Amino acid sequence: MSEEIRIQELLQRDVYVGETLVGTITGERFHPRDECVQSVRIQVTDDIAAGQKARGPIPQGMIGYSEDVPLVEYNLDKARDYLSKFKYSGGDLDVTINWIAEVPFEESWALILQQGAMTIGYNATVETLPWAVFSENVTKPETTPNISIVAVQAQTPDPDGLIYNMYHSAAAGTWQSAEWVQDDKIDAMLNAGRTTIDAQKRVEIYEDFQQAIVDMQPDLFISDLVTVYAMRDEIKAPTLENSAEYGFSTMAQNFSFRLMEVPN
Repeated sequence: MSEEIRIQELLQRDVYVGETLVGTITGERFHPRDECVQSVRIQVTDDIAAGQKARGPIPQGMIGYSEDVPLVEYNLDKARDYLSKFKYSGGDLDVTINWIAEVPFEESWALILQQGAMTIGYNATVETLPWAVFSENVTKPETTPNISIVAVQAQTPDPDGLIYNMYHSAAAGTWQSAEWVQDDKIDAMLNAGRTTIDAQKRVEIYEDFQQAIVDMQPDLFISDLVTVYAMRDEIKAPTLENSAEYGFSTMAQNFSFRLMEVPN
């Protein structure tokens, strides 16, 4: 029986990781060199597609991620109570929410956020921006959107390559740092994490950093995406089995809020 026939026979079969259903085989994944790669496409379940709830700027599977950081609670009543203590009422401020035209699924998130903002009294509008325009706008505070939707991806298992470019003062004014965080305490943590050799000390630094960012709340952290791989039992892939040690792309999605002073 040919490989092509065997792949066809797998169509619509469920895929499990342990006892957890993660998706269904829907077709063949093509590669320019068919003699080297033969694999299938898996349509993952809604639970897997939604990812895992994010606790902060450091995704799960990376050093510095801490379960001690509480998840953000969706509670409009508490939001109203918090805003009632603010100097300005919602109606005094116009909030613009931007989503990237080349990433259409972001529109639904922007509309959900708009609905919540308007429910608690804010004037919120949604705008679509091409990536080139958005990346140019964020180079200046005055043209940076109030709220934008960004997906960030780590290429190594070390958090420095991800969060330094998001939160260090030296990185402000790029698409990764639309929050314009400029904080001496945050800078000191990032510098220490980058230069400290002791592995356990670095874990502690990044755990403290994660909590500090969550307390500051320049972002609303949505989810840590989950990547599903399926392979034969005889295949060993240490990179996939232990991402924290070997590292592979880890992606998180969040709303970025531009930190700003409101004029009197």
